[in-house]
Amino acid sequence: MSNINDTILQCIYGGLLNGVGMGLVFKAKAAAGGLDIIAAVIKVKFDIAMKNTFLMVNFFVICAGGFLFGPKLVMYTLISMYITSITMEISKDSFNKQKSILLISQKSEEIAQIIMKEMKSGVTFFRSRRCVY
Repeated sequence: MSNINDTILQCIYGGLLNGVGMGLVFKAKAAAGGLDIIAAVIKVKFDIAMKNTFLMVNFFVICAGGFLFGPKLVMYTLISMYITSITMEISKDSFNKQKSILLISQKSEEIAQIIMKEMKSGVTFFRSRRCVY
């Protein structure tokens, strides 16, 4: 097998593979044991998308590494981390089984408020009229 010395290709494919792996880890409600734990805690506490918290947490470490390895490698790493974060979000949410519940009630507004506030889930209203045969 030959070596691939094209750094941008390494960034792209490394980011894709890393993102798929990280997405599968988070989909299983697990962690890889690094800074992703901090990203997951921030996501839960502040309800920020996982890809954003992952990028934010790793951004500071990558920039600090710039003092040791130079700005060129930092920029390549940021490209790879961006691709990782996008791919991670896609793979984490892939094959997501959505569930829906149909509630018929005289108190639909109150029920909707509780669902949105406590369960942090969306609500859709269907207006209908009664029809009797």
